[in-house]
Amino acid sequence: MKEMATPIITIDHKYSLEDLKFVLSIGIRCFRLNPARIGIENSLQVYSLVKDIEKDTFFFFDTAGNKQRIKKQYNDKDDFFYVRILNGESRDAYFFISSMLFKETSKGDILVLRGNEKIELLVEEKNGTVITARFILPQRYEVKDRTHVYIKNKYMPCEHLNQIDKNIIETFKEKGTICLSFADSPAIAREARDMIGKSQLFAKIESPVGMKNALDILEHVDGIVVGRDDLTAFYTPSEIHRITQHLINLCYEYNKISVPASNYFLSLLTAGTLNEEDRGKLRDVMYCSNYIYINETVMNKEHGFIKQVINNF
Repeated sequence: MKEMATPIITIDHKYSLEDLKFVLSIGIRCFRLNPARIGIENSLQVYSLVKDIEKDTFFFFDTAGNKQRIKKQYNDKDDFFYVRILNGESRDAYFFISSMLFKETSKGDILVLRGNEKIELLVEEKNGTVITARFILPQRYEVKDRTHVYIKNKYMPCEHLNQIDKNIIETFKEKGTICLSFADSPAIAREARDMIGKSQLFAKIESPVGMKNALDILEHVDGIVVGRDDLTAFYTPSEIHRITQHLINLCYEYNKISVPASNYFLSLLTAGTLNEEDRGKLRDVMYCSNYIYINETVMNKEHGFIKQVINNF
């Protein structure tokens, strides 16, 4: 019988030394860091802290890909553009988006903000360096820094590694597995392979474009991470479950590593117990995949929650 999948715990720079010691004490040896989100220096600090306690640990490092995130502060070094919200929580509600997202946005588009909840903004005007938008549904909402933002029903494929990706790869390629976010094409996988040589490389499939190219991408990588959270922008939960199983089977067929990226423990996080739907989906992949990313631990790192997660493995 195939062994149970190994959990990969997501950690960030807010984890204390006590937290890390606890996670190691209950047998966790695989960790995921997202330098694109918490910064390269913070990621290096967490990596060093863990390695100082336990040498026999394994790390997975996500690149940035083309995920767009809101910035609340602007400085002249940033290539970011202004979005003004007409009926936000205050008259001065605003945020900044990247030049790529600004260029692709048109009047009538819907900007989707995905933090802990999904918020939609209708673009009413675009001129110069300013987009003016309005909440589609009246609501009180504080726009949070680093929230994921995208254009509804309009996906911009990732064609090349960006500079942030390259910096992350160069920094961490000898420290663990590089996981390419939004690996939409074989070209991106080849670029990364040229940079890291024989080090382990995974492709994160997080879009319909990546799904379409999955088999060609698989030729250049050692495994696939199924980006289940970002796939919710394009598919229903039941479709994502079928996609997850399809990609796991594809990896098995070609002797590659498969890693579903969690979402299985959200009910445990929100309700304190794993509901039957989440439990069933987890059972479906537990003995098929090699690893499972546990993303929810970045939202709640309490010892009791971590214990409950690990009890399912």
